[in-house]
Amino acid sequence: MDPRVSRRVTITRCFIDVGDDNVAVKSGQRIDGREFACENRTITDCAFTSYYPKIPAADAAQPVTRRTPKCRKITSKNLTATSSQSAG
Repeated sequence: MDPRVSRRVTITRCFIDVGDDNVAVKSGQRIDGREFACENRTITDCAFTSYYPKIPAADAAQPVTRRTPKCRKITSKNLTATSSQSAG
């Protein structure tokens, strides 16, 4: 799950078994007129199992500038990860 450029997202009581990064908190693109591209996201009571061998080149770190999209009010609790052979 990769919700981008969103507000008030709740992901709860899920079991996710994928060959990817499960839930990615990404801001996506900056939106004119909004200080935060993503906000008020809650991820609770979930179990994850996956194999994510490395960070893809597309997700490489970028320099922070005044145009960098921002996130705020991200809550995560009671999360379990199993069978993860490598954390990106």
